[in-house]
Amino acid sequence: YELQDGTRGAVQAFGGMFGKYDQAPYIFLSGDERTGNAQGDDEFIRINGRHWGDIKRLLFYVYIYHGTGDWSLIRPKISVAIAGEEPLLVVPKAEKSELAVCAVAMMDNAGGHIKLTNHTEYFPGHAEMDRAFGFGLQWDDGNK
Repeated sequence: YELQDGTRGAVQAFGGMFGKYDQAPYIFLSGDERTGNAQGDDEFIRINGRHWGDIKRLLFYVYIYHGTGDWSLIRPKISVAIAGEEPLLVVPKAEKSELAVCAVAMMDNAGGHIKLTNHTEYFPGHAEMDRAFGFGLQWDDGNK
Protein backbone atom coordinates (compact mmCIF):
# COMPACT_ATOMS: atom_id res chain seq x y z
CA TYR A 1 0.00 0.00 0.00
CA GLU A 2 0.88 3.62 -0.33
CA LEU A 3 -0.90 6.28 1.71
CA GLN A 4 -1.43 9.88 0.61
CA ASP A 5 1.25 11.05 3.08
CA GLY A 6 3.84 8.85 1.32
CA THR A 7 3.85 6.02 3.88
CA ARG A 8 4.37 2.68 2.16
CA GLY A 9 4.20 -0.84 3.47
CA ALA A 10 2.72 -4.30 3.12
CA VAL A 11 -0.18 -6.12 4.72
CA GLN A 12 0.40 -9.86 4.57
CA ALA A 13 0.31 -12.87 6.87
CA PHE A 14 3.98 -13.59 6.32
CA GLY A 15 5.77 -11.66 9.04
CA GLY A 16 2.55 -11.12 10.99
CA MET A 17 1.81 -7.86 9.18
CA PHE A 18 -2.00 -8.00 9.34
CA GLY A 19 -2.50 -4.22 9.28
CA LYS A 20 -5.13 -2.22 11.17
CA TYR A 21 -8.68 -1.33 10.18
CA ASP A 22 -9.27 1.71 12.41
CA GLN A 23 -5.72 3.08 12.24
CA ALA A 24 -3.26 3.61 9.40
CA PRO A 25 -2.96 1.88 7.00
CA TYR A 26 -6.78 1.30 7.30
CA ILE A 27 -6.29 -2.12 5.70
CA PHE A 28 -6.75 -5.38 7.61
CA LEU A 29 -6.03 -8.99 6.64
CA SER A 30 -8.38 -11.45 8.35
CA GLY A 31 -5.76 -14.14 8.93
CA ASP A 32 -3.67 -16.82 7.30
CA GLU A 33 -5.62 -19.93 6.44
CA ARG A 34 -2.43 -21.52 5.01
CA THR A 35 -3.90 -24.73 3.56
CA GLY A 36 -6.84 -23.60 1.45
CA ASN A 37 -8.82 -26.51 2.85
CA ALA A 38 -11.38 -24.46 4.79
CA GLN A 39 -14.96 -24.23 3.58
CA GLY A 40 -15.82 -21.02 1.72
CA ASP A 41 -13.49 -18.08 1.33
CA ASP A 42 -10.20 -18.41 3.20
CA GLU A 43 -8.93 -14.90 3.79
CA PHE A 44 -10.21 -11.35 3.44
CA ILE A 45 -8.55 -7.97 3.15
CA ARG A 46 -10.87 -5.26 4.46
CA ILE A 47 -10.34 -1.61 3.59
CA ASN A 48 -11.87 1.05 5.82
CA GLY A 49 -13.81 3.15 3.32
CA ARG A 50 -14.16 6.01 5.80
CA HIS A 51 -10.43 6.53 5.32
CA TRP A 52 -10.29 6.01 1.54
CA GLY A 53 -9.07 9.62 1.25
CA ASP A 54 -5.94 8.63 3.21
CA ILE A 55 -5.06 5.85 0.77
CA LYS A 56 -3.25 6.53 -2.51
CA ARG A 57 -2.93 3.03 -3.95
CA LEU A 58 -3.08 -0.64 -3.06
CA LEU A 59 -1.49 -3.55 -4.89
CA PHE A 60 -3.17 -6.91 -4.28
CA TYR A 61 -0.85 -9.88 -4.64
CA VAL A 62 -0.67 -13.56 -3.75
CA TYR A 63 2.33 -15.82 -3.46
CA ILE A 64 3.38 -19.39 -2.90
CA TYR A 65 5.68 -19.51 0.11
CA HIS A 66 5.77 -23.19 0.97
CA GLY A 67 4.98 -26.54 -0.58
CA THR A 68 4.02 -26.75 -4.20
CA GLY A 69 5.49 -24.21 -6.59
CA ASP A 70 2.79 -24.88 -9.15
CA TRP A 71 -0.21 -22.53 -9.36
CA SER A 72 -2.24 -25.15 -11.24
CA LEU A 73 -2.09 -27.53 -8.26
CA ILE A 74 -3.31 -25.05 -5.66
CA ARG A 75 -5.78 -23.23 -7.95
CA PRO A 76 -6.32 -20.10 -5.85
CA LYS A 77 -9.21 -17.79 -6.68
CA ILE A 78 -8.85 -14.12 -5.83
CA SER A 79 -11.88 -11.87 -5.81
CA VAL A 80 -11.59 -8.09 -5.51
CA ALA A 81 -15.01 -6.72 -4.62
CA ILE A 82 -16.09 -3.08 -4.57
CA ALA A 83 -19.58 -2.20 -3.34
CA GLY A 84 -21.99 -1.76 -6.24
CA GLU A 85 -19.61 -3.30 -8.81
CA GLU A 86 -19.08 -6.78 -10.23
CA PRO A 87 -16.14 -8.45 -8.45
CA LEU A 88 -12.86 -8.88 -10.30
CA LEU A 89 -12.08 -12.62 -10.23
CA VAL A 90 -8.53 -13.79 -10.95
CA VAL A 91 -7.30 -17.39 -11.04
CA PRO A 92 -3.46 -17.47 -11.26
CA LYS A 93 -2.26 -19.96 -13.86
CA ALA A 94 1.44 -19.20 -14.43
CA GLU A 95 3.14 -21.93 -16.45
CA LYS A 96 6.55 -21.43 -14.81
CA SER A 97 6.91 -22.68 -11.24
CA GLU A 98 9.70 -20.15 -10.51
CA LEU A 99 7.14 -17.34 -10.76
CA ALA A 100 5.80 -17.65 -7.21
CA VAL A 101 4.35 -14.13 -6.86
CA CYS A 102 1.27 -12.89 -8.71
CA ALA A 103 0.42 -9.17 -8.73
CA VAL A 104 -3.35 -9.45 -9.07
CA ALA A 105 -4.69 -5.89 -9.24
CA MET A 106 -4.01 -2.27 -8.36
CA MET A 107 -6.61 -0.11 -6.64
CA ASP A 108 -5.90 3.61 -7.04
CA ASN A 109 -7.54 6.57 -5.36
CA ALA A 110 -8.50 8.69 -8.36
CA GLY A 111 -9.85 11.92 -6.92
CA GLY A 112 -11.71 10.07 -4.18
CA HIS A 113 -13.03 7.41 -6.55
CA ILE A 114 -11.78 3.86 -6.91
CA LYS A 115 -9.90 2.88 -10.05
CA LEU A 116 -9.30 -0.88 -10.23
CA THR A 117 -6.80 -2.29 -12.75
CA ASN A 118 -6.38 -6.00 -13.37
CA HIS A 119 -2.68 -6.83 -13.75
CA THR A 120 -2.29 -10.60 -13.21
CA GLU A 121 1.48 -10.39 -13.69
CA TYR A 122 3.93 -12.98 -12.34
CA PHE A 123 7.31 -12.45 -10.69
CA PRO A 124 10.00 -14.67 -9.12
CA GLY A 125 9.78 -12.72 -5.84
CA HIS A 126 8.45 -9.75 -3.91
CA ALA A 127 11.42 -7.50 -4.75
CA GLU A 128 10.92 -7.95 -8.50
CA MET A 129 7.20 -7.20 -8.16
CA ASP A 130 7.97 -4.15 -6.03
CA ARG A 131 10.40 -2.77 -8.63
CA ALA A 132 7.79 -3.21 -11.37
CA PHE A 133 5.22 -1.15 -9.45
CA GLY A 134 7.61 1.34 -7.81
CA PHE A 135 6.78 0.97 -4.12
CA GLY A 136 10.42 1.03 -2.99
CA LEU A 137 10.02 -1.42 -0.11
CA GLN A 138 12.88 -3.49 1.31
CA TRP A 139 12.13 -7.22 0.98
CA ASP A 140 14.00 -10.00 2.77
CA ASP A 141 13.84 -13.76 2.43
CA GLY A 142 12.07 -15.51 5.25
CA ASN A 143 10.21 -18.64 6.21
CA LYS A 144 7.25 -19.64 8.33
